[in-house]
Amino acid sequence: MRFGQFLSRGVIAVVATATAAVAMPTTLQTAGPEPLPSTVGDVVGRGRIEARDGLVVLAGPVGGGTLARLTVREGDRLAPGAVVAELQERTLREAAVVVAERELDVARADLARVLMPAKRSEIDMERARLALEDLVLQEARADATRAEQLFRRGQLATASHEKILRALTRAESARLHATSRLAALSEVRAVDVTAARAAVALKQARLAEAIAAREQTLVRAPCACRVIDVVARPGEAIGPGGIVRLADLDSLVVIAEIDERQVLGVRPGQIVHLTSRAFAETMTGRVTRIGTIASVNDESAPDLMRSVDARVAEVEVVAEPPAALPPLLGLDLEVTIPAEIAVAGR
Repeated sequence: MRFGQFLSRGVIAVVATATAAVAMPTTLQTAGPEPLPSTVGDVVGRGRIEARDGLVVLAGPVGGGTLARLTVREGDRLAPGAVVAELQERTLREAAVVVAERELDVARADLARVLMPAKRSEIDMERARLALEDLVLQEARADATRAEQLFRRGQLATASHEKILRALTRAESARLHATSRLAALSEVRAVDVTAARAAVALKQARLAEAIAAREQTLVRAPCACRVIDVVARPGEAIGPGGIVRLADLDSLVVIAEIDERQVLGVRPGQIVHLTSRAFAETMTGRVTRIGTIASVNDESAPDLMRSVDARVAEVEVVAEPPAALPPLLGLDLEVTIPAEIAVAGR
């Protein structure tokens, strides 16, 4: 009996306690202030030395050709426009230039002949011939006048009259022809001058074309640079790899490959530490450019090796001073960007 009462009181106590617990209001947690900026770890990536303007593959003209002569060796310094190589077609192009020059000389001589009046002796001869034709014409006109009078009086046959008139016509024609010849010797016709000048302009254009074709047989350096590698040798056909590869080793940069998860915290102007097995001291540089493309990294840094699909973005770094970098393209470096305070959501 007592045990039953005790059990009943216990159950009632438990139920009352549970009910009280349910009836108590729940306290809600309100959002607190934004977390303070946190310190980001060092950004580490692999880098390589490259020429700021990249590697220039120097090829021949469109259509290729055969290399006749190479005027440079690996390591040579070149000025802009320096001749690097000569193609086999140069001998043929030289001959074409000579032919074009001779044709231009002939055209200029023709123009000079057209512009120059006839010799004085030729002009005097034509004037004497014109004077003679004047005398012949005067006699023919006098004969025609007498024949006309005799014909009207019936003292001259018709056939004789017509013969004298034909002689007058021939004399007039001869005199006109002599006058035209004298004028042609004394004057320069505008149409002849125009034609001669057009011929000279045409020969000049063909000479310029021949010179341009000859120039294409010379391969020149496009900028001040150094010969990094010689690809083709004399006697070989120029292939897709070109003749030589050039680069400006006086303007070098470091291209760092930074994990896509860290590159958003990198900004231009940040200090960078550069180390390599090739030199003992640590170099200093600054970020100058951040790439806008994330690509798959084939040779990832140690902290990226765990991710098969790791992607990186390229970051350009300029050493301080820039001449501190050794002129060795492709030299492997370790790039470290020291930790900075980064705000969440950057």
